[in-house]
Amino acid sequence: TSEADKFTALVSSLDDDIYESMCSAIAGLPSAHRYQSLKMLLVEHYSLTRGQELRKLLSGLSIKDKKPSRLLAEMRSLAGPGRIDDKDYKTLFLEYLPSDVRMTLQVVPGDVNVLAAVADKIMEQRPPDDNRELVAIQQPEHDLANKIAELTKQLNELKARHESTSRSRLRSRSRTRTSTHSKQTRICYYHRQFGQMAKKCTEPCEWPKGKANKQTSEN
Repeated sequence: TSEADKFTALVSSLDDDIYESMCSAIAGLPSAHRYQSLKMLLVEHYSLTRGQELRKLLSGLSIKDKKPSRLLAEMRSLAGPGRIDDKDYKTLFLEYLPSDVRMTLQVVPGDVNVLAAVADKIMEQRPPDDNRELVAIQQPEHDLANKIAELTKQLNELKARHESTSRSRLRSRSRTRTSTHSKQTRICYYHRQFGQMAKKCTEPCEWPKGKANKQTSEN
């Protein structure tokens, strides 16, 4: 039987609904080795992968209130002996667990039996479902309160530093004014008014002697 005859026979054997769903793909097959290409297309299109087959087999399972180790036992019972290897069991087992438990187990070494034992311990410490949403709501509120308290503390520290700096500047200006006033009071009226142009000087006066001819005022 030629390749063409086998291809024609295989196409004729297809159910109408299958043929209608695949007619475009069949028409696009290469002219060479069309029979083998059609067989591969049918296998690819309709056969379940190993993972899909196992998931379909275990589709009725749920963790609910079970211990993870109990869930694993049910998976093995449904699959039957020797049907799933440990690697596939591990992958499928993790998919049935809550996301937070699954993330924790990602870093736990060991086979699926070890993971189930650790998962049992984790599930025992989780809050009941009724309280889990409350905990999730309260946690962001708690975090927000902590952030507000931290910002308030930082603002108070900045305010205290600013006030301290302002007081220091005020004291410095006050000392400067006092010092200037004190120096001015030790200089006579004439030199305060006229500086080097002063024609008279009254004692006591600390105006530098060399800057002007100082004369003692007369009554």
